[in-house]
Amino acid sequence: MNKKYDFNYSDRNLTVFEKRLFNSDDKIDLSTYDLNNIEILNSLSIYYHIQMHKIGNNFIENERIFLMLLLKLNKLRDSRGYLRLNSYYFKIKNYEKAIEFAKIGVANNYPLSMINLYVYQLLANPESDRDLSLLIKALEMKEYLAIDAISLHYLHSGDIIEGFKYLEYGLYKKSSLCLDTLQKILSDNTNLYICLTRLPFNNELIEDKLREISQLLDQKRIDITRDKTYFTCFNNQIVFLGTSIELINRYG
Repeated sequence: MNKKYDFNYSDRNLTVFEKRLFNSDDKIDLSTYDLNNIEILNSLSIYYHIQMHKIGNNFIENERIFLMLLLKLNKLRDSRGYLRLNSYYFKIKNYEKAIEFAKIGVANNYPLSMINLYVYQLLANPESDRDLSLLIKALEMKEYLAIDAISLHYLHSGDIIEGFKYLEYGLYKKSSLCLDTLQKILSDNTNLYICLTRLPFNNELIEDKLREISQLLDQKRIDITRDKTYFTCFNNQIVFLGTSIELINRYG
């Protein structure tokens, strides 16, 4: 379902109710369902989300019902309501609505909504002040998706040392986003190899990348820097490796 319709639902088995819904050709009569039951609301909303994307279906009508069901979920204070509403409006680039529902998630202390709100506000107004505290609070609540956004926040503001520290921490937490960001910044496989092999930790993400780039290296440059725990990058900025230990100790 996620692959076919480009959705981003959590991977799980369908419920018995959902199997019956998705395998039936009968027209659904919503009046026969308990729309105060959050699991029924959730399953029905997924059903109508699919109907919206099927060729030949009435998109506008299915979208209306889909949004109505999510609004009911939201009213019942189920996080799937406001999360999927802010995600849906973000996807269609209605940032005002996306921000509105992300703020509901923030008010309910939901960490993913804090990251979403930071991103949506930035996209809605790139010149606005960026509220880093949203990302830090999400990280404090163990939402590690915040790490890449925090590193980019510092890098864009010119604080290379702090930005690299969070990138390094992202590698520790096996963040492919942080690895992609680091690779784009270094733009050189040998520099990337030097950086990854000098870190005070290792994991599968790092090992896989080292195998991928192992045939594309300048061995002489590697040998010259073998004993160094720092390297020069970012417009001749010297970056010391291992600074993420502070964050590892703080956030785990």
